[in-house]
Amino acid sequence: MPFQVVVDRNVIRNARKYLKESQRKKLSEFLRTLQYNPFPKPPFDVKPVKGTKSRHTNTYRFRIGDYRIFYTVYW
Repeated sequence: MPFQVVVDRNVIRNARKYLKESQRKKLSEFLRTLQYNPFPKPPFDVKPVKGTKSRHTNTYRFRIGDYRIFYTVYW
């Protein structure tokens, strides 16, 4: 069962502005992977966000070079 992936307009705008072409391709591949697996394994660097508030929200971060993409999984 595919998940719904919602991407904010600012993410796309900032990706075009700050990420290299190879990083944008990796982000695109990551977003396609999220449709079927909210916790993808390597080659993606995904870790849960630490902190008291994030334990209850299922928030994760995906690292692309010096940038971080944060996302939340709603069940």
